[in-house]
Amino acid sequence: MLIFLGIVIIAAIVLGIVVVAVASTGKSSGAKGIAPVRSRRKGGSASCTDERLWELAETATSPTGNYTLAWRQPIEGSSPGGVALSAHGQVLWQREGGCPQEGAVDDSGTSVVIDSRWESKAGHFVMYDVEGNQIQKKTFRTGVGSCGIASDRFTAWCEVRRDESKPLSKEQLALFSLQDGSKLGRIPDPRDTYYALEGALTDVIFSGNEICVTAVNGVTARLDEAGTALNAEELGAAHEAAQYESQDGYTLYNLACELRHKTPFGQMDESEQRQVIELLKRANAGKISDNTHAQICRILGEQAMTMGASETAIIHFEEALEWNPKIGLKRKLASLKK
Repeated sequence: MLIFLGIVIIAAIVLGIVVVAVASTGKSSGAKGIAPVRSRRKGGSASCTDERLWELAETATSPTGNYTLAWRQPIEGSSPGGVALSAHGQVLWQREGGCPQEGAVDDSGTSVVIDSRWESKAGHFVMYDVEGNQIQKKTFRTGVGSCGIASDRFTAWCEVRRDESKPLSKEQLALFSLQDGSKLGRIPDPRDTYYALEGALTDVIFSGNEICVTAVNGVTARLDEAGTALNAEELGAAHEAAQYESQDGYTLYNLACELRHKTPFGQMDESEQRQVIELLKRANAGKISDNTHAQICRILGEQAMTMGASETAIIHFEEALEWNPKIGLKRKLASLKK
């Protein structure tokens, strides 16, 4: 009997050790730097600090990596949304509620969050200081898009959606001071007017009477307080270059021919001549027929002759004959070589 009791006691001890080990290995560290806390709610409804929920959180890190902002959307009938800020693995503050969609955090610990629900047109731009105090909450009845913090650490911004009830309404950028959350103003989203800006915005710097807006493709628009570009010519050239990049060889060749038909090459100014030459060279680098290659080389040779560059013309004519020996340049080439 005593031997049987001893076996039972030993088995119970071993089982307890296994349970403790499994429980300790099953813990999650949560979203980057967020130290999860067990739910304090009753009835099985988890709070935003539940470690299982923070595993689903999205995060943003400050430029130097000192702060991590985490946010998660609510799960209907299960848990609310939440926002939390941590530094070096320690939670500084957590806020429960809302429906956060996107966020950003600065090296000072100041953070911004977009809070909106898909079923509601209205959205909120919320700014917190490093201690979690709400220093700005702006509601936009037309809804909000993404948000961000400028590299100069002075400006925060959010995208404001157009008012669909107004035909002439446009997307806007709302600007705020990162220091105290005060409103700096609104400008039309320059991507609607200046097509050289493509994709998401990466930086919006407000300095004096100038606002510099940079898109993910690296193009920057310098705007006045009304949103009019101060470098409109530069933006136009960038857009034109991007269009050329995306076109096939035949399209580029036709564009060059249209320009030549509009103004004879010899009557163009230097910038127009460079544009035509660039179009033809890009077209020649594309996938086109041998005869089109030959025609492009012939045109480049003739343009070189107009510019007094005989040696360059010879090179182009020789290439044209390689593509099509019957293009009719043998006599002209022989004359140039004399």
